[in-house]
Amino acid sequence: MSDNNAQIVAELVQQQDMKLKNPDAKSLVSVPEGYKLQNTESNQAYRNRFRGTFSTTSLQGFADYIGQRDSADKCFVDNTSVNQLSCQAIFNLGDELVAGHADDTANLVLKITNEFAALRKNQRLTQKELIEFVQDYAYCLSFHESVDGEVAEKMSLATAINAFRNVTIKTAREMTSDVRDMSSTKSALEHIEADSAVKLPGFIVMNAPAYDDLPAVGITARLSVITDDDNVRFGVRIVGEHKLLEDSADFFIDLIKDVVPKDLPVYAGTFAP
Repeated sequence: MSDNNAQIVAELVQQQDMKLKNPDAKSLVSVPEGYKLQNTESNQAYRNRFRGTFSTTSLQGFADYIGQRDSADKCFVDNTSVNQLSCQAIFNLGDELVAGHADDTANLVLKITNEFAALRKNQRLTQKELIEFVQDYAYCLSFHESVDGEVAEKMSLATAINAFRNVTIKTAREMTSDVRDMSSTKSALEHIEADSAVKLPGFIVMNAPAYDDLPAVGITARLSVITDDDNVRFGVRIVGEHKLLEDSADFFIDLIKDVVPKDLPVYAGTFAP
């Protein structure tokens, strides 16, 4: 609105005995009751300003877009989700003195890999489920014996699967009797254990990226046999999973800093305009 029009609106408002908080506001607009504002930008030959949302799952694609435009104000990295790592660059954020609309952005999302997601999901498996898991991801798995709780000698895929197939349940029952002059007690102790004709691996190591576009890492999972009933089950527990997730998030932040322009500020966190 021009200064003359703003002055006219202010005078009309004063004539109607209305109070204005700021009659000099540049954004002052008179809207008659029953009318509604319409944005005619779509009917113009060009938009009023450049804006848009670029989204990708490619780190290189994100880096190329940021580098070619070379006008991003700030970059925000969200490393709080286990299922994905994400980053948003805002090109018209501005600052405290001159604030932008913050509606021109580039977004990168790196999802958790299928391999790592499957390892995290399969925490308690039957014999059949474990064998199927091993066969599905054999290309990135290795198997190791456990010596004093540490990863030891490697064993072949065929040996590991053979050991899983040949696990059997053994049950032993022990009876204790205590007879005294005035009383007698009996107790039974049932002991269940799993045994295999072939030595079972103590660890499974997955050599795969935790998230798309990140380098492969060795993800170690401890293997245990669970015998709480007549069925054999295997526990698969990732060793140091919390640290693995933290390291992946830290690596992602450093990676973003490496691929965007050096003068672009990068923050760990999210921003909502």
